[in-house]
Amino acid sequence: MTIPDLIGSSERFRAVLEDVRVVAPAKCAVLVQGETGTGKEVIARAIHNSGPRHRGPFVGLNCAAIPGALLESELFGHERGAFTGAIEQTIGRFQAAHGGTLFLDEIGDLPLELQPKLLRVLQEQQYERLGSTRTLRADVRVIAATNQDLWRMVEERTFRADLYYRLSVFPISLPPLRERKDDISSLVEHFVQRFSRQMGKSIDQVPDGVMEIIRSHRWPGNIRELQNFIERSVIMTSGRVLSPRMTELKMLIQATVSAPTQTLSDAERDEYATASKAPEQMFAEEAIRRKYESLLQKVPARWQEYVKRKKKLVSSFVPKGTPGRPPDHETLDQLLQLTSQGKSLREIAIILGAQPEQIPSAIDRYRKLIDSARKRSKRGTNPS
Repeated sequence: MTIPDLIGSSERFRAVLEDVRVVAPAKCAVLVQGETGTGKEVIARAIHNSGPRHRGPFVGLNCAAIPGALLESELFGHERGAFTGAIEQTIGRFQAAHGGTLFLDEIGDLPLELQPKLLRVLQEQQYERLGSTRTLRADVRVIAATNQDLWRMVEERTFRADLYYRLSVFPISLPPLRERKDDISSLVEHFVQRFSRQMGKSIDQVPDGVMEIIRSHRWPGNIRELQNFIERSVIMTSGRVLSPRMTELKMLIQATVSAPTQTLSDAERDEYATASKAPEQMFAEEAIRRKYESLLQKVPARWQEYVKRKKKLVSSFVPKGTPGRPPDHETLDQLLQLTSQGKSLREIAIILGAQPEQIPSAIDRYRKLIDSARKRSKRGTNPS
């Protein structure tokens, strides 16, 4: 099935699309589960728009955004005088969604005392307004969504088991964006086109280096975070080529570099990469470098010469005054760290504010400088 706002062709996302296609014509309740920003409301709207109720209203309610004392009135409505401040009759979301779909977002935040009333509507399709004895019929399909583990909440007795079973007749689990890497390019192109149209711009190209950085990032905020990043980038772009802020690209790369290992296979790859480092990379690790430098400091003349050469080396490939330029020793150590992690010259250049073609020479010269410091430190502490 093809739905404009459902972008992606990865295996995980195709399974979600198949679930949407299968459940859309049915009348049952649907529970959409996934991390924040994975597009739960988009999926709910797709189910509504693809089903027999598409001509009816789609009404949403965020259960976490309304105080518990007011949530019953929001759901079922109230009569005039039902409580202090109720100056007129008000319809609730169930009545507003009559003939259509009611989307209950953050259902895990529904107060425990309201859960039996929602359960009754799902079971009997009936409810009463707050302050009324008149029973109303609910002709509504309910789609609920949550980023919480509802079954764990059931076990902890913070969510009713019977309500959980009523809501999860057909559960749909949305994968996080980090598990949909193949869809990122399509999502980027989609958001670039959308925001370009909205802002009256003609952006038709995303640089390969920028796309590589975007695809490498883990996007903990998922599609919403990616969408916001692309919108900011379109705002910053004046030509036809997408031009994100350099500071943001640096932050994305640095976040990717420091991201924790998530799977066993990743851990095994990291262990293999560390074990297979070349000797000239191994002696440049932070602890060893500090050892050599601390020894060298005991010989003032040689230490001053080392510091001078280090500063000169940094200035040769990262000019003074470069925005965000770190101290000399941090620049060089970060250079070797990024190299040993397999980062491309383009990525390293963006982080350090350097020219890509100058980096290989700088790496080689710094390794030689550290090796020289190692030899000098030994001579300085053993004068014989």
